[in-house]
Amino acid sequence: MHLQWIKELNRVSKKGAVLFITTHGNNFKKKLTKKEQIDFSSGKLIEHQYKIEGNRLFVAYQPPVLFKTLCEENGFTILLHDERKSEVSKPSQDVWVHKKS
Repeated sequence: MHLQWIKELNRVSKKGAVLFITTHGNNFKKKLTKKEQIDFSSGKLIEHQYKIEGNRLFVAYQPPVLFKTLCEENGFTILLHDERKSEVSKPSQDVWVHKKS
């Protein structure tokens, strides 16, 4: 539902709106299986669907190249992408700041 999510953010945002978004990026690769890591590295979205979407156990891992393209193709200019440093035992989410074109 990532495409629908970005389209909805575009729909409800005014021109010039600034969005602050966090994603599960490269810092979370260690949580993926070897095959998932290969798919992630090739730009594919990875989902762990332990529960239904929206539940805290449903997780999507967004490769930065995929998320960047998805946002740019849907009317957003990327102002910032920060791959946060991970804590010792806990990975940090990527931070994105976008502006609606």
